[in-house]
Amino acid sequence: MRTIVLSWLVAAAAASAPNCLSTTRAVYSLPRTPLEKLNPWLANDEAYTALRDAGCPGNRSDGAVCFDKPAIGSGLAQLPSSVFLGLTDRGPNQDCEDLVEFDDVKYADAAGKKGKGFPLPRFAPTITHFELVEDATLKPVKYVPLQGADNQPITGLSNTARDDTPYGPNCAGDVLEYDPSGLDTEDLAVIPGTDYVAIVDEYSPSIVIANYKTGVITSRHVPTILAEDLKDASYPIVGDIPAVFANRRKNRGFEAIVVDKHAKYVIAILQSPMLGEDDDNTINNIIIRAAYFSVSMSEYNIPTLTYKKSFVIEGSSPAAYENKSNKAKDIKYSAAQYLSEHKFIALERAKGQGKLFLFDFEHVTNIDDTKYADNLGLESETNGEKTAAQVGIVAAEKTLIWDSAPVVGGSIDFSGASKQEGFVVDVNDPTKVWMLNDNDFGLEGNGPVEMRELVLGRSLAGATVCGMPEHPPTPKIDIHPTKTIQLVNSQTYRISSEPGAGAAENFDIDEVAQRAYVANDDTGAIDMYDVSVSPASPLSSYLSGEPYKPTSVSVCKSADMIAAAFANDEDDASPGRIDLLTKDLKLFRRIKEFSCFLPDSIKWSDECNFLVAACEGEGAAVPGGVLIADFGSTETGARFRGVVTADFKAYDTQVDALLKNGVRLVESNVPSVDLEPEFVTIDGKNAFITLQEANAIAVVDLYEGKITELKPIGFIDRSRPGFALDASNKDDGIRIKNYPFLYGMPQPDTITTYVAADGKTYLVFANEGDAKDDTEEARGGDITDPEELNRIAIPGLKELVEDKAALGRLKFSTIMGYNASTNTQEKMFHFGSRSFSIMAMDGTIVFDSGEWFARIQEKHFPAIFNANVFDYEDLSASQADQFDDRSDDKGMEPESLSVMTKNDRTYAFIGFERSSILVVFDISEPTAPIFVDAVQNHPINEPTEKVFTEMRQGDLDPESLFASSKLNKLFVSGSVSNTLTSYDIEM
Repeated sequence: MRTIVLSWLVAAAAASAPNCLSTTRAVYSLPRTPLEKLNPWLANDEAYTALRDAGCPGNRSDGAVCFDKPAIGSGLAQLPSSVFLGLTDRGPNQDCEDLVEFDDVKYADAAGKKGKGFPLPRFAPTITHFELVEDATLKPVKYVPLQGADNQPITGLSNTARDDTPYGPNCAGDVLEYDPSGLDTEDLAVIPGTDYVAIVDEYSPSIVIANYKTGVITSRHVPTILAEDLKDASYPIVGDIPAVFANRRKNRGFEAIVVDKHAKYVIAILQSPMLGEDDDNTINNIIIRAAYFSVSMSEYNIPTLTYKKSFVIEGSSPAAYENKSNKAKDIKYSAAQYLSEHKFIALERAKGQGKLFLFDFEHVTNIDDTKYADNLGLESETNGEKTAAQVGIVAAEKTLIWDSAPVVGGSIDFSGASKQEGFVVDVNDPTKVWMLNDNDFGLEGNGPVEMRELVLGRSLAGATVCGMPEHPPTPKIDIHPTKTIQLVNSQTYRISSEPGAGAAENFDIDEVAQRAYVANDDTGAIDMYDVSVSPASPLSSYLSGEPYKPTSVSVCKSADMIAAAFANDEDDASPGRIDLLTKDLKLFRRIKEFSCFLPDSIKWSDECNFLVAACEGEGAAVPGGVLIADFGSTETGARFRGVVTADFKAYDTQVDALLKNGVRLVESNVPSVDLEPEFVTIDGKNAFITLQEANAIAVVDLYEGKITELKPIGFIDRSRPGFALDASNKDDGIRIKNYPFLYGMPQPDTITTYVAADGKTYLVFANEGDAKDDTEEARGGDITDPEELNRIAIPGLKELVEDKAALGRLKFSTIMGYNASTNTQEKMFHFGSRSFSIMAMDGTIVFDSGEWFARIQEKHFPAIFNANVFDYEDLSASQADQFDDRSDDKGMEPESLSVMTKNDRTYAFIGFERSSILVVFDISEPTAPIFVDAVQNHPINEPTEKVFTEMRQGDLDPESLFASSKLNKLFVSGSVSNTLTSYDIEM
């Protein structure tokens, strides 16, 4: 049991909290600079003179490049000083086929040619030393063209026929002579303690060691089969890279490089997945190979590389990008940087979007020791349909830490060009990233090179604790329902007459077939019902078999599949299982993941490419996690690609950050054990999981199988207007009041997403509340009771907790708001905020209903205000006899939730577990929901036993809701009442 001191609460809540989204702090531009500044010999070059005389008015988009827009952003490095190193690629170039497509008359000479036009064949790839100045400009201080051992500049021309066929300007004339010294340079990294950089080249592919002060190349490492072809280069050639790397896509060689801070190793990473001779076998593969070298120093402190091994990383699925036209060939790795002993950051990009990933290569498979060492068998065996792990290869572990798009974990305001190719993490500030674009020398109307200063939203460690949100605004409460829609009870099917049997727990609906699939805890079955008529009995049932009991079910919308989760009913410390069934309840696949304990909520993504389960793992010794079954993209026909259970181990070193931001740890200070996933919802590429007891939401990257963020929910200040509550069942009636020193912990159960009228996606959740276990729960009066907690209560709080009509009866967390050093209770935190909340994707709570639910009960259902479902010890009592019985606990307990959009309005349907009332809110405007309707269907004044015996019970404990816009119905399962009800939604 932990004690959490929250004396910081008020100040922290008032401060601006990190939202886990990146922002752009500044943008620096490179002024127009003639290319003769980079390569002085061009001043007298005929091709350059022609390019200069053509000028570059505005941002020309006529297929030509500019003479004064240097592309120094192919690579970026930072010296220990304030100086940066930028790098050009091979120089200005034009795609011959693109020129013809642009203007087949103007570029008639390019017709029928495949290759590249080089407007400046004598251009030498150049390192630019530059600084950033206050007027938002990027100021070059030195240009260093690369040169051979003969001190003569090299060119950017193709080496061999394996590369792009080189032509002159505008692809006119004959093929230019191949140049074995030519380089298409990309990323670069400084080798610490030296004047040298390691540079990667796209042609061979190769790694070059060069002096960044003189430009002299001391060595170039190439695939073994190319060493002979390049022997006439003007610098030393070392043929030690495995020959298989020569299978890179044309002009897609190495483009990212890592040098460790101790100058012990270098890693070169291919730009894209390689292709085999039969494209069909490898066209969809996302395997990115990397070569690892050790570094030693000569007596002159010149770095020497020795090839050691190769490993792979897995590029993102094209479906993980916003642009749906992306294919595997569009996935590119453009830059990388060392982070720690076996970790690096890499920039991945596709059409219109870039991402930074953290990679951990500590446990990777050495591909040289496998059957894939000298061939593309790995690429063909996976080909986008299998993961590397499924063929026995351990790839580098991968976690998303930045996204240029305005998505979860992404950027608020990134507006840079899509071709970001260079980046560095600032040497003095790990939250700051500098990013540089490649403008292709002004080709296609590109503007100048720009460097962006980004402030990361996520931690470089990958697993991020977001800041605690500010307190939500006061709700505008109106207890008069608009009745723009109304719920009309159309039918109720009563499965069992035994009170509390649990014969209808979680369920899901197949809207097309009008079938309900219900988890029956009483019989251990999944029952299927026809909800198009009043069901008399299940159409079919699927028995789980001992010792398993069903906990959740989810229907796939796009295929003949449902998924059912089962927990081990005899041992919570034993793994659960997930069965995949046809819609007529025939088993066709079983998933038993040994690290998924107590799967309590399960959900298909809309396209059924992912199945996600919250593995609650209750108990101090049982870890929680999130199971992710990957069925591939819809393009691959939902092929099973394996299963992982994402855990919370990355948060085990972030206990202080968790507690500081209001994430609760109760039984253990090890988050991977203490955190218990409760409920799942999916929105596109991410799942959102409520961590009910911890009062937080986990964000799960489905494509990478990682928990990337924990979003704290914060606390509800009960002293604020609009956030009052009835805190006692001994106050002689309904007494909804504000209290100082009292805070509600929302602790949501059900969560879902919706798109609001403003076009943005929001999370909405029902704040039921739950104690971790009985040992952290006490009543307010226990605080100062010498026989109980025997604590000191601060003045003002003392009087309240010693009054049973005030806070003396209220259950609260004994580990929160307690100052152990002085044995003083400074604040009280109670379980569940008795409300529903709407959260923006940046973590802001834009709305909380506060006391609204209590006011609705007070006005429309006073007889069952905060009533329990029934008295388990006296079944002769009615529900009305339980009036006010739960005010001292969690009130009405908002638990279940479903949303529906109809006629451009979005409605939230919320079920109260205890008083068993259903409420409807219009949440189209997320900051200003509107109360629409409220109903309940149980005979509240009749004895429980009589009502159940006569099978007339209504929905008690509405455990699960499903609002169908297709059928205009709301379906409700009553866990305690064993009922399945449908309501007509009348507009």
